[in-house]
Amino acid sequence: MKRNKIISSAKVLSRIVKWLCYLFFGLFTVVVIHWHIAPDTYNQLEVTDGFKAGYGVNAFQWRPSSTITGKSSLQLSELPAAMIYWLYLRAAIFFAITLLIIREVDYILKSVASLKTFYDQNEEHFRKIARWALIGFILSCFNFSYLDTGFQLDFKLVFPPLLLSIGSLVLAEIFSEGKELSEDQRMIV
Repeated sequence: MKRNKIISSAKVLSRIVKWLCYLFFGLFTVVVIHWHIAPDTYNQLEVTDGFKAGYGVNAFQWRPSSTITGKSSLQLSELPAAMIYWLYLRAAIFFAITLLIIREVDYILKSVASLKTFYDQNEEHFRKIARWALIGFILSCFNFSYLDTGFQLDFKLVFPPLLLSIGSLVLAEIFSEGKELSEDQRMIV
């Protein structure tokens, strides 16, 4: 009974994360569209660190005009269209990767909930998660900006997607072994 509660909780959490992804991407889309209409609206939205490497689009901060310091800060209203489109494309890619990983997790949770834990496809689902996480790792290691100050490339190793990829490959092997043991047990009976 406890197992079903954990699986049910994981399904609910998966749905919540999926809807949060849709919500945030929709919100970001609305901001990008509105930016074309009234860019001055975003004078207080600082994106100074928005071009740092990492998973997703990072470090947007809303700062009331009284707290904006004299240091070099960059507001969303000051960005050229090409950089807005780059941030949007980057966000779309990371949201898509996240949703694809969640889809594979949902498949695994459904098969485990229906007591088909060592179902043939679960191994493949874990391998797909590993591939998507590896792509996320590679893409999150760099980001760039091309502003009035020139071209800047930011690089850093972002380990969570890599660890997810490695963990998923290990689980794929565990599920493969479990499937073989399950088949052996059926043949004995």
